[in-house]
Order: sequence, then C-alpha cells, then structure tokens
Amino acid sequence: MSSIRIFLIAALLSSITLVIFVASLRGYQSSMDELQALFDDQLLQKAELLGHYVRTQQLVDTVPDAAVVPFPAGGKSSLLYQVWRDADRHSVLRSAGVPETALLESAAGFQEMNFHGYRWRALVLPDAASGLWLLLAERDDLRYKIADRVVIAVLTPIVLGLPVLALIIWWVVSRGLRPISRLATELESREAGGLKAIELQGVPRELEVLANSANELLRRLEASFQREKRFAADAAHELRTPIAAIRVHLQNLVDELDEPGHSLQQLAEGVERLSHLVEQTLVLNRVAPDQYMANFVPLDLYGIAQQVIADRYPQVEARQQEIQLEGAATGIRGDRFGLEMLVLNLVSNAIKYTPVSGKIEVGVYRLADRVHLYVMDSGSGIPESEYQRVFERFYRVGGDRHNSGVTGCGLGLSIVQRIVALHGAEIELGPSRFGSGLKVTVIFPRDSRSG
Repeated sequence: MSSIRIFLIAALLSSITLVIFVASLRGYQSSMDELQALFDDQLLQKAELLGHYVRTQQLVDTVPDAAVVPFPAGGKSSLLYQVWRDADRHSVLRSAGVPETALLESAAGFQEMNFHGYRWRALVLPDAASGLWLLLAERDDLRYKIADRVVIAVLTPIVLGLPVLALIIWWVVSRGLRPISRLATELESREAGGLKAIELQGVPRELEVLANSANELLRRLEASFQREKRFAADAAHELRTPIAAIRVHLQNLVDELDEPGHSLQQLAEGVERLSHLVEQTLVLNRVAPDQYMANFVPLDLYGIAQQVIADRYPQVEARQQEIQLEGAATGIRGDRFGLEMLVLNLVSNAIKYTPVSGKIEVGVYRLADRVHLYVMDSGSGIPESEYQRVFERFYRVGGDRHNSGVTGCGLGLSIVQRIVALHGAEIELGPSRFGSGLKVTVIFPRDSRSG
C-alpha cells in the first residue's frame, strides 16, 4: 500500500459513489413508476373529457366531417383518440390518420399498442350513456423523455456534488492522519543518535500504541548502544595498560640485545599495530552520534589544520618530506575533537603512505559559499575501484600486509567518514595533482559556516 491517505480517500469515495448509484437507480425506478401512474391518471381525466364531448355532441348514429380532428403529418402527435360503436366497431370520432375500425378490442383498461412506428400507452373505456367505446393513447417515448428530464434534474446536483464530497473526504482524512504525519516528522527530524522518547501532545488512542511501541524500541536501542559503547571503551582502556607494559619490556629487551633479531622486530611492529588499533577504537567510540551534536561550536578549520601539521611535523622532517598548508582562516561550526581527529587521520595517512622526500599539501578554502578541506600527497594512491571499500572498517588496500610496509588497522578512513557524516558533509577521493598519490576532499554544508 503506497499511501494510507490515498487508500482511505479512494475507498470512501468509491463506497459512497456505489451507494449513491444504487440509491439513484432505485430512486429512478420508483420515480418512473410514480410518473407512469401520474400520466395514467392524466390519461384517465382526458378520457372522461372525451366521453363528455361525445355525449354532448350526440355522435351515436352519425359521423360528421367535423368529427375527424386534424392530426399532424407523420404521426408525431403525443396523443390520439378513437370512439367507435361496439356493434360494427366503426369509428364515430377519431384523430386524423387513425383508421375507421377500432384499433383495440373492446376491453376496458390500460393496454399497450403499436401505431405509426411508435409504442403507445392506451386506455380503453366504455361510455354507458352513449354506448360507445373510447380510446385515448399517449406515446411511451415522449412519456419517458419527460420522466428522464425530471429524474435527471433530481440526480444532477448529486453527481455534481461528488467532487465537493471528495474534497471534504480528503480534508477529513488528512486531518485525521495529521497525528501520523507529526509522528513521522518527529522521527525524520531526529539526528542519527536521537534516541530520546517521542513526546506528542493530543495523540489519538489508536496512535498511542504505535508511539509507545516506538518509544520502547528506542529505549532498547539506546540501552544496547550504551552497552556496546561501554564495552568498547572499557576494553580499549583496559588494553592500554598491558600494551604500555609490553612496549616498555620490549624496549628494555631491545636495549639488552646487541643485535635484535627479525622475530623481535616483528614483535615490535605487532605491538605498535595493536597500540594503534586500541587508540583508533577509542576515537571511533568517542565520535559516536549519541554524544556528538551537542558539542558544535564556531571553529577555525585552517587553525586546526595548522596545529595538526605542527604536531606531526617531526614525522614529516624525519622522512624528509615537504608539506605545505594553503588557504586562510576559515570559520566553521563543528566539534573540535571530531575535526581534529578528521584532519589528524588524513594528514597521518598522507605522511605514512608518502615516500621519503615526497610532497604533501593541505588546503582550506571557501568555494560557492561552502567550506572545502583537502589533503593531497604524492604516495602510491588508491585504485579508483577501491574508493568505496577503503571506508569499511578494518579494510586495507592490498590486505593486512600493505604493500607500503606501513602498519595500520584499517580504521582511519572509517573514523573520517563517521565524522564527515555527523557534520553533514561530503567526502570525495580522487587522484593527486602530483602525478601520483591521493587527494581527499571534504566539503562542508552551507549551514556549517561560521563568521
């Protein structure tokens, strides 16, 4: 079912139309019966007038020329009459075009007959005073035309009122479904982490069940998210201490040995990778939606990028890389921790995957009233076919052992994507202008501007 509103309007309008049609059909039949009875009464009155005329004119024995009343050519008159003697069934008075012999049997009552190509409703009556038989007939088709005009005049307002009725039904149904629209608007307007109970005033009883069920579902989801968040945070924090101890003992072991072996070197790399995984897990947990949107404040994105580059400059210098920052102070509304982590992950990836003496460029600028941040390097880059997959958790191009030899856990770009989504921004990957490498561009929406 695509729309409850359309279904209700169509069902109600169809039902009402069907009821009106059946009632109109029944009313039409009843009206026709009543009109036929009325026409028959009028025909009886005309027959009485004809009998009075016969008696006053004394037409029993002779048939004067004046007794033949002119009749329109073609037999289009709506009324014909005939008066005859029962003995020889010879007419003593008739309409023009009517034969001299009697058209019907001498039997009193209403009868149907065909004459001049038309169907007629005839009334045959005996006149006791004159001993003559009287016949008056009216065309059925003219009767039905009159009846149809009367019935149509009654039904036309009903038919014309159907569009008005449809508008009234639409208004009533829309008003009745307004609480559902309010509930849908309430749910649609919520942020990703909005799991608070739904509060609607004046909710109908039928909708209270749905609202209560949704609130119960939200409560369970929030409890589940809190458990997951607590577990991840507690596990990461608990791992920090033993990892730090392992690193200390490992460094002591390296100092004690004159020539550390390959296995010891692999162990050191594994510990570093584990430490990095724990730190990234903590960051991923901290930028969860349920505690994020409340921390939005005006910030200088260019200043954040400048500070991140300054913090990471020792690594850049150690690898003899060239890094530059383009742009100027650019105001934006966002979460400081989230934006710092976003820039830090992008810059750290650029440093790690750019070879010795390579180039890195970071830029912050406005374009078309939107804020753009880009990080570009001269590293090995990412194949275009992998652009979407690199945002998956724990996914690394080339597998766990990256061909660059750089250790990692595959969470960096996942964290970046989450921060981008929570800021309502867009992220694009593309080739670098350095001839090789990757360019990552983050475009913030217009409503994130500040200053």
